[in-house]
Amino acid sequence: MINIKRTALLLVTLCVAATASFAQGGGIKGTILDADGQPLVGAAVMIQGTSVGTVVDLDGNFTIAAKPGQTIEVTSIGFKTQTVKVTAAAVYNIKMEPDSKFLDEVVVVGYDTQKKVNLTGSVSSLPSEVMNNRPIVQASTALQGTIPGVTVSTHGGAPGADNPNIRVRGLGTFGTSSSAPLVLVDGIEGDLNSVDANQIESITVLKDAASSAIYGSRAANGVILVTTKRAGKEKFSLEYKGYVGWQTPTALPELVNAEEYMILSREATENDGGT
Repeated sequence: MINIKRTALLLVTLCVAATASFAQGGGIKGTILDADGQPLVGAAVMIQGTSVGTVVDLDGNFTIAAKPGQTIEVTSIGFKTQTVKVTAAAVYNIKMEPDSKFLDEVVVVGYDTQKKVNLTGSVSSLPSEVMNNRPIVQASTALQGTIPGVTVSTHGGAPGADNPNIRVRGLGTFGTSSSAPLVLVDGIEGDLNSVDANQIESITVLKDAASSAIYGSRAANGVILVTTKRAGKEKFSLEYKGYVGWQTPTALPELVNAEEYMILSREATENDGGT
């Protein structure tokens, strides 16, 4: 008859001996977990200073030939890099911390804001710092040459008739339909040129079909979201911008007086056969 206690003791001894043999032979095992204690699938485990590495399996486990004194480095997208010094221990449980440095960046989409980590559409943003470095007369000209896929063209320079045409990724409609993008100023439809360029905090352009899921068919030609400046929280701010200029005509003709105009008008009428 087999002695159950003696068999169990023998199995434990064999497991301890195998673990010690694995550690002495230059190998460690471990588990990579996220902040919620769940296995972090796909995390990379590397030995610093070498090209030796492995990838965590579906259960979060890994095995790597690391010796005592070496340092292993664990990396995963969206998490901070963790480094662990290898000691005589053969098993390591490593908990990763989320890295919100880039994932928490907020952009304007639709009628709300959203983190870049959750964003899948094609979005370009123009901050106020870029506009402050350029001489801008109209807000629409701030988009010229600054956002890929956005074309701004002006067909005339006459005062009041110099509103440029804005096209996002070319023409999106046919026939007599308008190809102008939808412009929203602080969530309300408006004209981009009706906003003072100095009061704009940022301009965001939604360039692909994903914006149609928010605004419907009106977003077929793209959407331009304008966010105006707001007062800083619990602090006072004062900003002043001045512009000084002068105009001089290149040629100023000498005009006739009232009497000369009357005489010349009569001569022109008589020469034309009039009375």
